[in-house]
Amino acid sequence: MMIGEAASGNDHNRAHVNVVLGDKMGPLGTAFANTMGRGQPGQMPFTVVVKPGMIARPITLFVNKRPCTSEFHTKLTYGAAQMGVSKALVESFRDLPFPDGARENWVAIVAVLVPDDADDEDAVFLNNLFATRTAIKNGLRGAPSFDECLGTLEELGNRFYKPSASMRAR
Repeated sequence: MMIGEAASGNDHNRAHVNVVLGDKMGPLGTAFANTMGRGQPGQMPFTVVVKPGMIARPITLFVNKRPCTSEFHTKLTYGAAQMGVSKALVESFRDLPFPDGARENWVAIVAVLVPDDADDEDAVFLNNLFATRTAIKNGLRGAPSFDECLGTLEELGNRFYKPSASMRAR
């Protein structure tokens, strides 16, 4: 099983993507099946398509991290974000060194953030394309390593909170 994470964009059209890839006959296949029916209003997992009637390969479950809050937000999630994820998955499996049989035997679960205030379909598409590509590459190379994480503790923080030096020293 491979796990990757990435973000792209810095504004309200940003993307944050978590990707889990693995054999459909293993624990990820079970998680995939269990997640399929566990939606809630505005957050129903769905399979990613390349176009209507053509499921993307590897078969991928799209899980939105945030409930759809408006008709336009729904359009961005099911439209631009899904198409960015779809393109990144198909091209990654074409271009990157996956194990033999992965194209046919693996599934993916992709958790995607489309911010409520997103307003640009093309930016949402591109940010999800870039974030998904990067998350897949990170998963393939096992990034970040523990040593990389350990080496960046002085930079600990995110857009919601950055602890002070005294808090990081605790």
